[in-house]
Amino acid sequence: MSPLYLRIAVLLLPLMLSACATLQDESAPKIKLVNIQPEEMGLFDQHYRVELRVINRSPRPLQVRGISFSLELNGRDFADGVSNHEVVIPGLSSAKIQAELSSSLFGVLNQVMEMTNRGEPGFRYRIAGTLYLRGVTFGIPFDSEDELVLERAAHEAPPPPGQP
Repeated sequence: MSPLYLRIAVLLLPLMLSACATLQDESAPKIKLVNIQPEEMGLFDQHYRVELRVINRSPRPLQVRGISFSLELNGRDFADGVSNHEVVIPGLSSAKIQAELSSSLFGVLNQVMEMTNRGEPGFRYRIAGTLYLRGVTFGIPFDSEDELVLERAAHEAPPPPGQP
């Protein structure tokens, strides 16, 4: 290869890589927390079954072979999770993935104190990690945030008999 072609290739490489990164960001999957259920509650170690919704914003199918992630609640680290469940998510579609989540007693106590201090019905969460695809060496990083508002039971309960 001549020195001129090599120089052009070196100059174009950053441009091509930034274009790929831009395309990847626009179609990067979004992850949402669907459900969390306690499974094992020990003194120092708690395990949960988590259901995540993976939203494929790309027109290409995602052949998911696993996921690893960290979960923050109300801006504080809560737990780490993994799953090796394989699923194919069609383009511009979504699917649920079951995952295992582990936290410490310290993480649970932090969350109880935070929710007590906030006095608001609900919580903010952030899920950040890597989605691993079949046939791809490197995973796709993701970072998704959302807020869940929990309705108070008193607001949903019907009025007592005799009251409108």
